[in-house]
Parts: sequence; structure tokens; C-alpha cells
Amino acid sequence: MITEEEIWEAAKEFLMNPYWKRYYDDAPSEYSKRYALLSFFWSETDDEEKTDEAIKKARELEKHFTIADCRHELRYCGNNPKVLYWKTRIKELTEREGKDNEESI
Repeated sequence: MITEEEIWEAAKEFLMNPYWKRYYDDAPSEYSKRYALLSFFWSETDDEEKTDEAIKKARELEKHFTIADCRHELRYCGNNPKVLYWKTRIKELTEREGKDNEESI
């Protein structure tokens, strides 16, 4: 099991870098801040079980992400397969939000 101490120990190193500090500080919600911490952790650990646990917890957090959270992740994910994932999530949430607004009329 991952401890808070382990998460913050990994985060310390990342938060010394201005880019990653901004990624964490500018996160639009507590869900995305926690997601950032977990991503710092899984990037630092060599323990496969703990990496899997962190990724599983991060995926649970994604279920609560708003459009702003997804845009934040898209902005910081670089050029990797997650770009398509975040663009798709933004589209899905935008469409869902539009349907919710239509139903309230």
C-alpha cells in the first residue's frame, strides 16, 4: 500500500522543477491535484505493485474530472498517446454537458 509519505517524497523532487510545480499548482481541482501527485509517484517508484496501485487510484480520480481538469492534463501531457485520450474525454464531457443543458430547458 502506498503511504502519503511516499507520495510526498516523490512529489518533493518534482515540485523543485518549475514546470512540474506549475502543473501541480495550476491543477483546477483537488482531483487533478491528487492525480498529479500520483503521477509523480508512479514516475519515481521502481515497485511494480505500487505503480499499479497508483495508476489504479489515478484512473478512479479521472472519473470525477471536469472539462477543466481534462484540458489541464492535455496541456501538460506532452506528445504521447494520452493526447488522444484527453481530447476524447473533453469531447465526451462537452457533449454530455450540452445534453444536460438541453434536458433542463
